[in-house]
Amino acid sequence: MKKILLEIKKKHLPFENRAVESIDFISDKCINIDVNRIEYLRGEASNIAMDNEMVDIVFSNAVLEHVHDVGKAISEISRVTKKGGMGIHEIDLRDHFFQSTPLRLLQYPDWLWNLMGWYRPGYTNRLRFSDFLSLFNSVGFLEKKMEITRKFHGDVLYIKKHKNFSRYPMEELKILSFQVLLKKNDTGM
Repeated sequence: MKKILLEIKKKHLPFENRAVESIDFISDKCINIDVNRIEYLRGEASNIAMDNEMVDIVFSNAVLEHVHDVGKAISEISRVTKKGGMGIHEIDLRDHFFQSTPLRLLQYPDWLWNLMGWYRPGYTNRLRFSDFLSLFNSVGFLEKKMEITRKFHGDVLYIKKHKNFSRYPMEELKILSFQVLLKKNDTGM
């Protein structure tokens, strides 16, 4: 893993500190990476310009919470990932507009939230922890390791939760970010 960290630092990749933290999250026992084959690609998450099953590992850092059609994006990630391939994702569930109140995004009905921010930089889709895990699972990714990286320690009752969020346990609503290491099912779906 030290070779991967050196390669990341040498290439001066965007958000290299977060990449380093994610490398620390996985261990040599979980994954073996050939640093000579690392490629940094950017593109549209819901339409990845690659052939099927071309990638060994997909890494995203604070991306999926900003995608409008998360189901399509995760399907695309699955499509380009080889069977047995890995996914490493850090997902930030906080309100990106009102950072002083990280869970304020839970109080609005969908129509108002979308009106407030659909085209605004930093749009946040408001899916919660279990929603993301469910979407990954639905396209054949199995959770290998998961860590909640930030949690709200205050009282969320000050937020008049919109009925859309009443089905979630309070402890799940307090999750502000998490990392997950996934493995794509070797047999497909």
